[in-house]
Amino acid sequence: MTPVARPFTPLRLLWQLAWVVCVLLGAAFAAIRWWPAHGLGQHLERATQHRLLWEHTSGHLWQGQTQLALSGGPTSGPPLRLPGTWHWQLQWQWQNGPLLAVTVHNPQVLQAPWVWQWQPLKPSPNWTLSPSQWRLQADWMQALGAPWDTLALQATMRLQTQAWQGDLNGSGFRTLGGQADLYVDDVGAALVPLRPLGHYHVALSLDGQPRFVLRTTSGPLLLQGQGHWDGQRLRFQGWARADAAQANLLQPLLGALGQRQGQQASLNW
Repeated sequence: MTPVARPFTPLRLLWQLAWVVCVLLGAAFAAIRWWPAHGLGQHLERATQHRLLWEHTSGHLWQGQTQLALSGGPTSGPPLRLPGTWHWQLQWQWQNGPLLAVTVHNPQVLQAPWVWQWQPLKPSPNWTLSPSQWRLQADWMQALGAPWDTLALQATMRLQTQAWQGDLNGSGFRTLGGQADLYVDDVGAALVPLRPLGHYHVALSLDGQPRFVLRTTSGPLLLQGQGHWDGQRLRFQGWARADAAQANLLQPLLGALGQRQGQQASLNW
């Protein structure tokens, strides 16, 4: 017996189209959901011109881990690895609308997990970054190139951030507000045997154009200045000066920091 063909109707076409759309959306979601973390690391390395390296990466886009290293470029020395392993997790939640939460933690660097939340349907601002406390040694700065690779600084760095907020939409990523304080303690340098050279405080403001102010809290090497981000790199202007008791001992360091002007060096990076 010959089967009777089902009549073609607009409703049947709509159901077929809906099925195809669901299959395509499911495949796209699965591809994004299980995108290997190694591929994410390669993409971010290219975005930073291979200055931030992802090593021993495992997992996928929504949950994974990696070890980070800093490189000064192809002509620099071996990469400088940041301590610990960085873990991340992405979660969709509902809080008066869809919310994407990205949690990053590294017990050797971060005192508590760092959480970035984005609500795409919320009016401005639509993302927030939780307060955090970081602790690092200053040897990673050698990867930034001159003059840091020559100075070979040793110091303990503590970064304390307040809540940051901004927008992420069709016009791009924008920071609308945030404050942070960087404390650099027990500073030493390869050029001079004196340690500590000083203790320093950097106040960072992200209201509009990112800018920061450096001042000395104590020590024989006096530093002061301010800088900003011009969209491509950090700019800094200031001065360095040694107190009278250690002036002769610190002369080589002042010459490496910047152009000498009498008893002080002009800092223009």
